[in-house]
Amino acid sequence: MTETDDQAWLENLEATNGYSNCKLTGDGRYVGLSEFIFTIGIIEGTVGDEYVYNRRWCYHPPLALHALLEWEARGFEGDPIGWKRAV
Repeated sequence: MTETDDQAWLENLEATNGYSNCKLTGDGRYVGLSEFIFTIGIIEGTVGDEYVYNRRWCYHPPLALHALLEWEARGFEGDPIGWKRAV
């Protein structure tokens, strides 16, 4: 897939799965936000796999977008910061 194809796939993923603020990481992964009952999760998955994501970090709702943007500013190195363990 080309980068244009990847971007189109990502936009479709947002529309069909209800994710928001999805971004390509540049290494075959995508990240975005997904709402859960009590938290918002930053999810990470593989481009082209619309059925599952690989990892999730949970946040209190007001903090999730900030954490995603901070992680993007670090080039998606390591893990996002400030997440809480889901129990």
